[in-house]
Amino acid sequence: MFQQTSSPQRITLPPEVEEGNVEYKLKLVNISDERFVHLVTQMKWRLAEGCGEALYEIGIADNGQLVGLSSADLAESLRTLEAMAAHLDADCSIVRQRQVPPRHGDDLNAELRHVAEILVRKRVDSEDHFLEIRVAILGGSDAGKSTLLGVLTHSELDNGLGRARSRAFNHKHELESGRTSSLASDLVGFASDGRVVNYATTSVHTAQDIVEQSSKIVTLTDTCGLAKFLPTTIAAITARQPHFAMLMVNAAHWTEMTREHLGMLLVLKIPFFVVVTKVDCTPPDAIRNTLASLIAVLKGPGGRALPYICKNEDDIVAVLPHLAAPPATSYSPSLGSSTRGTGGVVPIFLVSSVTGDNIPLLTKFLNLLPQPPAADLAELAVAETEFQVQDVYDVPSVGTVVGGHVLAGSIATSRAPRRPQPLFLGPFADGTFRRVVARSIHRFCRAVHYVRANQAATVALAYWPETETEDEGTAAVPSTQTLQPVPPTDLRRGMVLVGSRAQATGAWTIDVELHLLYHASELTRDQTTVIYCGSVRAAAKVDWIDGDGLRTGDRSTVRFRFVNHPEWVRPGMTLLAREGRAGKMKCVGTVLRVGSEDEGAEPAPSPPMSPAGLSPGRRTRRTSKSPPLGGGGGEPGQGRRRRTRSKGSPPLTARAPPSPSPSPAPAES
Repeated sequence: MFQQTSSPQRITLPPEVEEGNVEYKLKLVNISDERFVHLVTQMKWRLAEGCGEALYEIGIADNGQLVGLSSADLAESLRTLEAMAAHLDADCSIVRQRQVPPRHGDDLNAELRHVAEILVRKRVDSEDHFLEIRVAILGGSDAGKSTLLGVLTHSELDNGLGRARSRAFNHKHELESGRTSSLASDLVGFASDGRVVNYATTSVHTAQDIVEQSSKIVTLTDTCGLAKFLPTTIAAITARQPHFAMLMVNAAHWTEMTREHLGMLLVLKIPFFVVVTKVDCTPPDAIRNTLASLIAVLKGPGGRALPYICKNEDDIVAVLPHLAAPPATSYSPSLGSSTRGTGGVVPIFLVSSVTGDNIPLLTKFLNLLPQPPAADLAELAVAETEFQVQDVYDVPSVGTVVGGHVLAGSIATSRAPRRPQPLFLGPFADGTFRRVVARSIHRFCRAVHYVRANQAATVALAYWPETETEDEGTAAVPSTQTLQPVPPTDLRRGMVLVGSRAQATGAWTIDVELHLLYHASELTRDQTTVIYCGSVRAAAKVDWIDGDGLRTGDRSTVRFRFVNHPEWVRPGMTLLAREGRAGKMKCVGTVLRVGSEDEGAEPAPSPPMSPAGLSPGRRTRRTSKSPPLGGGGGEPGQGRRRRTRSKGSPPLTARAPPSPSPSPAPAES
């Protein structure tokens, strides 16, 4: 965050803002009791804004000027800050401390002045004690994803023969081939004082130990790098909804699959950072070529982001406020350039899992990584429950357990202090929902009474006893003996738990405002594709198209019909659709409307939209209105539509143009 201005001896920060979790304090000395209470209330607000984390800049004026403090004043300010944090069950840790250069006219013999940046983090004290950050690891099969996961979770460098990656594999054939074919997740924890908590910690033996000793949990999900397992990777990204993505690139070259993953992140507008691996065994010329190609794509029309190579702690603190920046163009005073595009600033780290180059810097970055702000989080917390099922387990002595993500509302167990609400599970093959209750809930191997929106959890389910005289508002809480077990064969991925019967509707058809990113020929009626929408991964047939057919770059309204069984999808959700492993067809869209099995009418007209990560200026133009609802499932009305192709539309796979070999330094925007 420290910025050098035009004067070589004048250093400033951006002016303080009222929102967010960053607070500027010139000094905290000789504080009265009344002032202390006000400061504690202010810290409580900053911690709430940062979901349990706050950054305090000591020795800095509200306008961002680095004034600095003497050693005695700085020490007293830190003691005051620690006392404030203790009242809120939080700890303080120094992120960095530096001297302020003397200004023009200052006495050169005067005492040096200092500024400090302090991280304040809540301690472990309740069911909501830790901050959860989900990070997906993407990249080609030779980028070293599993190896880096093993290094970060065990704090032990690789021996160059695959020892670190063996800790991340799930199957024997993965260990033998060295190729990941399934998803693997592991945890890295950080204590309230910033200390790393992983399997190398003395008192840690299981993942539950990491959770109990951590105030912040970073979940790292290792995905598949081979092309034949790309559907598994896409399903993981859409279902697990990561806050950030770690795109890993081999320093020697970056493969077609790495470009595919990069294009998917750009389309879905997931904030990401890049980790260039194997720098210890790659010639410098090859590293420069790879960086030049990578930077060209990130700054190109498809990305429009600002790449920034992080070399020290000052760099990572400078880029963090802009990592999850909105797509609108904004000015970054810390970086001296505008940030625009899908992910704002894109940090780049050059690491080695064998020699340990920049591994501590990357760990520090994960420690400071904030949870992206959610503008509608307060509304989601009081909304009706929505929980999408991602995994199904049959646990001995427990029964059927489902794992997933709470999209909205909350879920409480039957033993919770609050009254447990009946939930509705479905849709089943016939489109119906059945009433269930949560018997127990676990977050990261730790039993809790409830989970809220934007949290991942596993839930043990049981069927609620059905009666004809009771509804969900007046039904008595059933006893444990009357609960019926849920057979694992009844469940599948893509099902949902909802909180009311009004939400318990399965959709056979969905109307989508679609942008066709790529197609080998054209998209026409009766073509079959695979749709990825949340945890839903299902085959669907094109039932209707607003026009004769779609080619690469076209936009139009399309109706899909699920082939095997109904799915739970709601309007506003983003989906991806692909055909075949070779990527014969790739498209992205937003759900406009859902329909029943006998839905045969044409979609209702809808205003043009801009899918995530795509320019709103390129959209379909129409010369006639859409036909009214009604009629069968035949061809659209007599009016013809004319579309304009989006010639500049970026494909899902971002391709790097050939480029020379510049120096690996952050390029000016």
